[in-house]
Amino acid sequence: MVRYYYFSGMGDVSPHFYCDSCSNVFFRQSDRDRIRERQPSAELLEAIAQTLPGCPCGGRFVPGANPKCPHCHREIPHRADPVSRLDDPYAILLEGALMVTDDEGNTGA
Repeated sequence: MVRYYYFSGMGDVSPHFYCDSCSNVFFRQSDRDRIRERQPSAELLEAIAQTLPGCPCGGRFVPGANPKCPHCHREIPHRADPVSRLDDPYAILLEGALMVTDDEGNTGA
C-alpha cells in the first residue's frame, strides 16, 4: 500500500514538477502566474524548465518526471505530455515526499 495526498483542483498547484530521482514535488507561485498570462506551449515549458532548482535529494525537478513507487522506485505514469501538464492542478504527494516551494520552504507529507 502506498499512502499519498492528492491535491485536487481546489488546491491548484499548477504547474508542478517532480524530481527525476525521488517523488518530491516543486511548486512556485511565479510559474503559476506565468501560465495564467500565456497559453501552455513548448516555449513556455522550456523557459520554466531552465529555472527549476535542484531537489534536496540531489536530483533535479524536471518536466515529465513522475512520482515513484516507494517500494520498487518505478515511475507512476502520467497520461498527459509535459506541455499539457503545465496547467494540471492535480498533484500527488507520496508519504515521505516533500512539497518544495520557493515561497514557504518545504512541507512534508
